[in-house]
Amino acid sequence: MQRLKDELPILIARFIVMLGAGVLMTSIPIMMLQMKRSSTELGLVLATFGFAMTFTSPFIGKMNDRFDRKTLTAVGLVGFGISLALFAWSTSISQLLVGRIVQGFTAALVANSTITIVAENTPSQHLGTVMGRHGSSMSAGLAVGPLVGGFMANYLSPTAPIYLCAFLALASAVLIKVRPFGVESAQAEELKQLEIG
Repeated sequence: MQRLKDELPILIARFIVMLGAGVLMTSIPIMMLQMKRSSTELGLVLATFGFAMTFTSPFIGKMNDRFDRKTLTAVGLVGFGISLALFAWSTSISQLLVGRIVQGFTAALVANSTITIVAENTPSQHLGTVMGRHGSSMSAGLAVGPLVGGFMANYLSPTAPIYLCAFLALASAVLIKVRPFGVESAQAEELKQLEIG
């Protein structure tokens, strides 16, 4: 992967997952306040996402060695989007915790699968540059998320930005499935050249 356009579906997917994580940083405290929950419970709900990512990543790594990574990425995005939408409907601490576990697992699925695709399709001499771009896409999502979440929570509702990110995740899954990239993109380009010739 040397051309930016080949990386766009993956860059967008990684950005959206972290955008969702960032949005929840502002929405969850408001939701917990409305439920009259304690700060300890708030900390638990916030931390569960990170723990879920940490403990499921090794298992997801094995999945990436066995199954199609593009499909795993799309499944992760769909799962992340659905879990966000269901999370917005949560009315109890147990529902929030289950939602956070699913979000952590699906976010790890997207993060691990996409970075494996990138590593597999990038020449070694360009790997550092490309990895830097993909790291930035996730950092950008995490930075923009709280801004979007805070703004929409203030002017709409705490769940509005969650629904937005759910929709974006589902749209990104479609893009991942229909847009060729990496080896597929190179093959498509060669086929196009042959047809022209």
